[in-house]
Amino acid sequence: MICIWCVFFSFLTSYPLHMVCQQPSLSACPSSFSSLSFSSHGLASVWVLKENIKTKLRVFERKVLRRIYGPTKESDGAWRIRSNDELNGLIGNRNIINYIKAQRLAWFGQVHHMSDNNMVKKVYEWSSALTGSLGRPKNRWEDDVKSDITRMKITDWKDCIRNRTKWKKLAEKAKTSLKL
Repeated sequence: MICIWCVFFSFLTSYPLHMVCQQPSLSACPSSFSSLSFSSHGLASVWVLKENIKTKLRVFERKVLRRIYGPTKESDGAWRIRSNDELNGLIGNRNIINYIKAQRLAWFGQVHHMSDNNMVKKVYEWSSALTGSLGRPKNRWEDDVKSDITRMKITDWKDCIRNRTKWKKLAEKAKTSLKL
């Protein structure tokens, strides 16, 4: 049995499953039942989440949660599937989208703490000298992170990044934030 998150990642990215998850059993998969293996695969920090990807992630997460928690029995003896609100209550609003956004915020702070000669920071600050393509520019990772920061109503984010403990608390708060 293969890790369900690896299967879903394979579905999203069109990578063959054998390239995503090398382990033959669910218990041996490095990402097994870690609520979000996207983080352990290193993708959560750098994803630009488009609306269609968010929808697919939410649907898949609810499908898995319904399978885990199962149906509920009514007072008249009838069984019914759990509603989205019931599932949100069970997981405490800790959904996969907020988790990915929190990971991005944490990585954003980490990149800003890096020294200027660090290769990751150089790539982050690099800008192309070429002209861009015609039309509306594509969403960038930094734009997504900054929009998350404004949705959380953080006005002094540069000062918050300098204080590591404060930034870490903000990233943790983002995991359950209803504003994101």
